[in-house]
Amino acid sequence: RFVASSPIMSLTKSVESAYLAVPAQRVWEMLRDLTNLPLWRTPVQSATMEPGAVPWSVGATVNIAFKDGVHWAVRITEISDHHRTLCYEVISCEPESHVLSMVHTIRVHDVTETRHAVVELSTRFSSDATAHTIEDSKYKKLESFRSLRAALGLAPVQPAAH
Repeated sequence: RFVASSPIMSLTKSVESAYLAVPAQRVWEMLRDLTNLPLWRTPVQSATMEPGAVPWSVGATVNIAFKDGVHWAVRITEISDHHRTLCYEVISCEPESHVLSMVHTIRVHDVTETRHAVVELSTRFSSDATAHTIEDSKYKKLESFRSLRAALGLAPVQPAAH
């Protein structure tokens, strides 16, 4: 029998993806710049680089204001044009978040047959994330794909039934 003396911390991951019938490089050019978030994330009002930050580099901080009044400061932890990957972590949140940790990853994959894109949005949450938080993250990602399609001039698609 195992008896834990303290809670075990674990990570929970939310991953969603979408196929976009445009060149992967075109999609990456929009997504790699976090200041473009208002173009393809409907809830985002503004996203600005912290003054003095080296734009689009590891360690740079981006301030994100949401339309509902929430403000995040995020730090870029990884960026690769070769792998078309951008990772960022939420370092502060006003009002305070009920989740200890959130790390977001944006990946743009090249579909070699068509040269189109598959976009993957993922979030790793600390173990204090509730089922509601994870489910909410899923629907926000799916909404982001709809907004991204519109920003790229693509027609909407009917989501698959699960």
